[in-house]
Amino acid sequence: MFNIELFVLFVIASLTLAFSPGPAMMYVFSRTISGGKKAGIVSTLGASIGGLCHVFFAGVGLSLLVVETPWILIVFKYIGAAYLLYLGGTMFMKSKKLMSSKPKVEDILDLKSVFFQGILAELLNPKTALFILAFIPQFISNPETHYVSKFLLYGFLVVLFNSIPDFIIAFFAGPSLGKLMKKEKFFLVQNIISGMILISLSIVMVLT
Repeated sequence: MFNIELFVLFVIASLTLAFSPGPAMMYVFSRTISGGKKAGIVSTLGASIGGLCHVFFAGVGLSLLVVETPWILIVFKYIGAAYLLYLGGTMFMKSKKLMSSKPKVEDILDLKSVFFQGILAELLNPKTALFILAFIPQFISNPETHYVSKFLLYGFLVVLFNSIPDFIIAFFAGPSLGKLMKKEKFFLVQNIISGMILISLSIVMVLT
């Protein structure tokens, strides 16, 4: 039997956590700064796909295996941190090139790469698997029936809710940067800031 009260509690808790500042928000914000609204939206879509992969893996039990095998969790943690560090480093390396050529944002964006980078950034974050496994089960009523289907549904809703603030950041931060992107120095500053954010996220991932 469907428990409406438990579901409402799930929605409230999910939205509260979704709108709490965290690494995912900062990642999308950094991509929006470096590439504008399109990059922010594509990064959000990529991160959402990565989140759905975690939900699927958790639903079939693969994430549970990762959690119960400490060395696999550590490997994922450091691979994810190294990947964010790599993305941050590339931002710094592109700064001089952007300044010298003064390209338009649309010309320098490879949206396909941005999309897959978003997927990898989320997929290589073991904390997402831990969160999904710890958060969702406590809101599933009558777990003895259709548990996997309920888990996948709730997981989809969590990813959907988490994407809302990211889309807001992409839509509203992007247009506000339009005029700034016409200035020469902004191409340098935007990549330095984006690089610093991504490198900071990689450090946080390692230390926490």
